[in-house]
Amino acid sequence: KKGAYPHFQETVLDGIDPKEYLEVPEFDTDSIAVWGVVSGNRSHWEQMQPGDVVLFYTKTKVYTHMATVVQKQANEALAKKIWTTYDEGRRVADLDEPWPFVFYLESVQEVNIPSPALHADIGWSTFYPQSFTRVIDERRARLIEQYGSIAACLRYHRRESAVADPEALEETTADLLAAESEPPLTEPQ
Repeated sequence: KKGAYPHFQETVLDGIDPKEYLEVPEFDTDSIAVWGVVSGNRSHWEQMQPGDVVLFYTKTKVYTHMATVVQKQANEALAKKIWTTYDEGRRVADLDEPWPFVFYLESVQEVNIPSPALHADIGWSTFYPQSFTRVIDERRARLIEQYGSIAACLRYHRRESAVADPEALEETTADLLAAESEPPLTEPQ
């Protein structure tokens, strides 16, 4: 069995070739990033929309990557092909369930967003995210009121010191987050 990070590396950072899987919608690309969640996170997944920004928490107290949702799909067959179940020492009821609620991503980029300060602004009391969660509208509105936009909030919280080319990241982040309407902020497990 594998843990979540190897799956993240293989299917988000490396991406999959959509032509290799009949279950994947047609994308005009040789590689598409893909992630999924278990049925216990279905309600958050159902609220997800193309253009939403997803943050990945892969390091203690730090969101290390962000991406934009392109499309979502309930696809248990694909989940079984690309991800094995894992427990990493946890006892979970859904251990044998694949991650059937799939979402496809673009503009995956490395970021360094410390979670304690971002969570304090959101109104969360812990420094780590609780599984796959979505920032509720009331808290999202608070971030927009404080920073002017979700994009500005993420730029404020991002530490650029760990990035090789901060100017290129700023430009990419601005392009990623520039939208006519603010995308909701979501967090996968």
